[in-house]
This record gives sequence, C-alpha cells and structure tokens, in this order.
Amino acid sequence: MSTDPTRLRHLFHLFVNDSGTPEEIREFWQLVGDLENDDPVKEELWQLWGKTPHDKFARKTDWDQTLMHIRSGIHEWEQQQPAYQQPRHNSWLAAAAIAAFLLLAGGAYLWLRQPEKPRMAVAPDVPAIVPGHEGAILTLSDGSTVVLDSLGNGVVAKQNGTQVTLNNGRLAYNSEAISGTGGMSYNTMTTPRGRQFQLVLPDGTKVWLNAESSLRYPVAFNAGERRVNLTGEAYFEVAANASAPFKVSVANMEVAVLGTRFNIMAYKEAAEIQSTLLEGVVKVSKGTVSKLLQPGQQAGLSKNNNQFTISRPDLPGVTAWKDGIFRFRSENIVTIMQQLARWYDIEPVFEGNLSAKNFSGTISRKSSLTEVLQMLELTEDIHFEIKGRKVMVSSL
Repeated sequence: MSTDPTRLRHLFHLFVNDSGTPEEIREFWQLVGDLENDDPVKEELWQLWGKTPHDKFARKTDWDQTLMHIRSGIHEWEQQQPAYQQPRHNSWLAAAAIAAFLLLAGGAYLWLRQPEKPRMAVAPDVPAIVPGHEGAILTLSDGSTVVLDSLGNGVVAKQNGTQVTLNNGRLAYNSEAISGTGGMSYNTMTTPRGRQFQLVLPDGTKVWLNAESSLRYPVAFNAGERRVNLTGEAYFEVAANASAPFKVSVANMEVAVLGTRFNIMAYKEAAEIQSTLLEGVVKVSKGTVSKLLQPGQQAGLSKNNNQFTISRPDLPGVTAWKDGIFRFRSENIVTIMQQLARWYDIEPVFEGNLSAKNFSGTISRKSSLTEVLQMLELTEDIHFEIKGRKVMVSSL
C-alpha cells in the first residue's frame, strides 16, 4: 500500500474544515483518486467520515436522500475540476464526495449545491417515469412488423434463405449464402424512444442501436460491398472482410471501413454528425471531401457548413449509452435533456436562459427519471418540475 494513512487523515481534516491550501487539497484528491477499490485506506476514510458531525453539512434527511441517489448509479471517480475551486459549502461538498467514493466500487465525485434550495417538484398523481429497456420493432422485407420486446427466444422470420433468430434480447441473421447483385431484400430495425437493441448482421457485424434510431440493412450482403443506412445513433463492431468494405450511409455522409469499432451519432436535433473511432481505421466522406480517422479521433460534420472537424473526445462518454450509463463532461443542460428525452420518452420545456448551465457526472441509465433529475439538481442551480411527460427546466 503506497498511500500514507496518516497523511491522508490529515488532508481529510483540512478538506472538511476548509483549512487546506490549494496544493494540499489537490494532493488530497490525488491520493484518494489513486486508491484501489480494496485499499484498506478506504476503510480509514469511512471511519473518519462516520466521526464527522453530519449536522455540519446538512439536515440528516437531506443527507440520507443524497446517499440514496449516489448509490443509485454513479460508477466512476470524477476529477473534472479541482475541489478547491468550488464556490461555497465546501464542507457539504467534501462529505458527499467522500461518501460517494466509499460507498461505490468505482467512486464518484459530485458538485453539490446548497441543500436548502427547493426540491424537484412533481405534479400530483403523476406516475413515476421509468427508464427505457431493451426492445425494438423489426420491419421485414414484405412490410410486416414484429415487436421484439414482446417475444421470447426463437426464430422470428425466414427470408430469402436467411433465418432470423432472437436470443436473449439480441437478433441474429444466419444467412445460407451471400446475395447476388440483384434481388436484395431489406429489413429495418427501429428503436423508439425508451428502447435500445443489439443485433448481429448477416456478415457477423455487431450493432448496438441507441434510443430513437433505425438501421436499414440487407437480409444478405452482396459479394462486393456491405452497406447499411442509419438514422439516430449506433455503435458498430464490424466483422473483417477485405473483399467487401462495410459502409454506413447516414444523412449525406458515408463511413467506410474494413473491420473496426466505431460509434456514429446523427440525431436530427444535433448540430453535427459525429463519427468516433475506437479501433481500426475508417474513412468519412461528404461529397468529394474525405477524412481518414485514427483510433481515438472523432470527425464532426457540421450541419451548418458541411465542414469536417477532427477532435479527440472523451471516448468512454461517447459509448457510455451502450454500457448502460449517462456520462456527462461539462455538457450543456439542453444536450443532456435531449439524451434524457430519448431514453425516458419525455418532452423537456426550457424556461429562461440556460445556455451557461454545464454539468459533469455519471449515473446509471437504470435509474428512474426522478432520480436522475434529483442528481442534476444537486449539482448546479437548476430546478425541474414534472408535469405528465413534460419536464419543466428552469434556473434558480
């Protein structure tokens, strides 16, 4: 064990008493962040936390509720900003941050607002809005539809020598032969709001569809090219085949690969189409302009000027949805509410100027909408009111 418990205890006391220098606070977060999940020093911190008067931070009822929300789904330690930059009530912040780290396997770091501010309002007799789930609607080549989340395991359909099988929430195509150049049949997988789904294409490519998305693909690929059409968002793990490049057409852009892992986000309300490469090499094209991406890069195609920009995004944040997580990194509240709207099938209504409200945090997509909004209320001066499927968003 490399961490000195005596030093960590000392820094803990400096932190909760607001008496540490910026350098000491930075050292404290560094030491805590370096702890392994099974490090005995975590028990030391927990004991220190237990000896700290709770009324120094907030009312006991508020603290218990905060712990409940922290337990509900934060998965990792946040170090987006140095702790000493927090504007007020650092002691309350310290308590919540320490407790979050000790309660959860990966730890967490929250920026909490003052506890005396109004709680989230919920209109009377409004049923709880539950999170989305695995499910999709499959449209077959003859136009008939199959609601997959209401089916058990087994064969869903047979089309042109291809058997479509549902197994534990994943659809797979078992093709007997590669299609020729003509007579191709197409299926469309659609995930409405509140649903996501995984499928395996006839060539073995794995696809995860986010909520409010659709993928159109052939029942059997031809010998020279594998092409699909996407709207919304999807994550691909492409089966390698040098003789048949895999191409994704999205809006008026194309992504071409041989075998790789990448994510495409192309929701209609987004300002740009984003293609993010995790492994391999892809080429993104718009007309005569193309860009070659390396792992860790993201190509953003602006809808305003049709220009590409290349950046290095937070990769875990890009694919967090596939792993059942909301992961925000200094994101605008409007963008966050768009994500929540797709997953919880709600309609956000914004009141006042909220453009300056940015949030960082991580929470499980299995949490109820109420839990997510309460966590957001704890992080900044913002307030929510639920009225049926509408969520009023206002600044405090």
